[in-house]
Amino acid sequence: LKMPLLPSPDYASILPDSRVRLTYLIKLLLAREGSLKLYLAVQLQLQKLVDDEEQQSLWFTSSAAEISSTTDVKVVLEDKFRLIIGKIEENVSRGSGWIVISMQNLSLMVTLHRLQIGGGTYLP
Repeated sequence: LKMPLLPSPDYASILPDSRVRLTYLIKLLLAREGSLKLYLAVQLQLQKLVDDEEQQSLWFTSSAAEISSTTDVKVVLEDKFRLIIGKIEENVSRGSGWIVISMQNLSLMVTLHRLQIGGGTYLP
């Protein structure tokens, strides 16, 4: 699922604001499927400070999370957003000379997932 966004460099406020819509969507999917595996991806447009014409588009992603109907979806999303914002800030602050000029896409990747419940026995 891709959520097109208004072009804005303010990714730090857009991401948390998107949490409400994503939480609702994830809860609907969990009610139907029972468990999911998901991760988030954010596409940013960056521009080189010394050259107004040099731009690039980069994707920043979170790690995958296994969730079930008992999972607090808000907490999972806050953790994923915090991770992505940290990756963006690390990239921009390490002296690369690139600045964020817009946030272009927020994507939620979801797959059906059967959680492993209980233990198993292995007999060689």
